Amino acid sequence: IFSVIRQLVGLLDPLCARFSSETQRAALERLGVPLPPDTLETALQVRESKRDSDMKAYTQFVSDLVQFIRGPTSSLFFEFAVSILSSLPHPSLPRPPEMVPTLLPLLTHDTVSVRYTAMSMLERIIKFKRHPFKKVKLVSLDQVTKSVASLKLVPSDDSIRLEFGECEENKWLCINEGDVKKGVTTEEEWNAMTFVDKMYIGYARPWPRNLEIFAPAKDQSARTEFDLEDKQILSWFSEETNVKSMTAFLSLEERKNAEEFRIHVEGLFKALGKNYGAEPLKLFTDQLSQLITSQQETEQRLGLEVAAGILMGSKHWQWREVSELESIVAPAFFQGVRHI
Repeated sequence: IFSVIRQLVGLLDPLCARFSSETQRAALERLGVPLPPDTLETALQVRESKRDSDMKAYTQFVSDLVQFIRGPTSSLFFEFAVSILSSLPHPSLPRPPEMVPTLLPLLTHDTVSVRYTAMSMLERIIKFKRHPFKKVKLVSLDQVTKSVASLKLVPSDDSIRLEFGECEENKWLCINEGDVKKGVTTEEEWNAMTFVDKMYIGYARPWPRNLEIFAPAKDQSARTEFDLEDKQILSWFSEETNVKSMTAFLSLEERKNAEEFRIHVEGLFKALGKNYGAEPLKLFTDQLSQLITSQQETEQRLGLEVAAGILMGSKHWQWREVSELESIVAPAFFQGVRHI
């Protein structure tokens, strides 16, 4: 165990520092550290020569862990290996092709901690492969609201006093009671909705210098290209046997009279819906009504976790997919409230 930890510590330092020479030079200049140019260049050359060997060591270590998990081993060392593997995926580092196929069956493992670790790791891997969404630059607030007449976005300036709270300028970001009661009933209304990716934008003013909002759903490009990991994930969640097994495990009672909303379950379904759309979640949405309206508290909780994740991940779905989701979730919610 200690040899594994020492190997991990030795890999972390060189793998975390991956900056360009210009970035490092600028940082040193800001700190006022006098460093001769030849010293910095020599250090960079040494680091570059060592990085290749460190990358090989990292790849070999991850591959060995994956093979260890896939092979026969005791439960103690198995859980320890899974725990170490969960901290190793990084967006800028390649993953062995066996990692995702090894990870997916762990979603239905007998041990609760292993299932949750697998969920968190799969969620992070999906986020690393995040599909880019189109944004448009917002020049004037009259682009997004008709209640404000040509209010210009004020550039951020340290000399301007910050203001907080709701005002006329940010009402287009707030939930309108009238719109909630009316709901979104047409494709035009859905495409007219405005989303900002940072929750604090608009609450603290002045506005950012470059404010961008997501383009309407009709202008978002559909994802058509999938690599090997994407295909493995989509294939696993399209199998009805896997989905039923995962639903059964997640519906089990874990702590007597102390059940609570599990944010990592919601996060996994949000990542699936946001990155891959409605297709990998179809088998789960078919069970939503049964879960939410169940008499069992654990099944109700799972239904709400799945529904919350799917709803949060459906922000960029097309109107047809959103309307189909609403036709399933809305009646289930109204019926589920009667069972509380």
